[in-house]
Amino acid sequence: MMDSWTEQIADCLKNKALYASVAASISSPVFAITFDHDVNWSNPAAKSFGPLAGIPSEPGARDQCDGICYGRKDRCATGDYQCPLIDMKETGRGLKVLHNRILTNGEVRSYELLSSPLTAGNGQAVGVVVTLKEATEIQRLASLAAEKESRDST
Repeated sequence: MMDSWTEQIADCLKNKALYASVAASISSPVFAITFDHDVNWSNPAAKSFGPLAGIPSEPGARDQCDGICYGRKDRCATGDYQCPLIDMKETGRGLKVLHNRILTNGEVRSYELLSSPLTAGNGQAVGVVVTLKEATEIQRLASLAAEKESRDST
């Protein structure tokens, strides 16, 4: 067991290349977001999410999670969907939620957001790690199955 903080840092640096390789291999967007809404880290897949993926961006969109992920210029706690960061602040637990986004071309895309606590070395939550999974096709198939079931039951 490592006793000193210096030894812990040295161990992390030794494994930095491995961690970077693993993070780059994850095909879903992953964001590490602190409670002040700053995106402190994101993997390469996250670079193509948000406004770059066709999500409309408001003029003056922020360089924080709400601006990067949703193209908003204001904090996104507007009640139109459940925010993993706010939920983590309030409950200390992760969240799995579905968000629908309307792209600039009018297409609706569904994303499953899975959040986990982002913890400091002492184990205290300091933010959230959010992984996004494209769920549009799954939602479409579930809707078709529900429609079929509804027709079959009448």
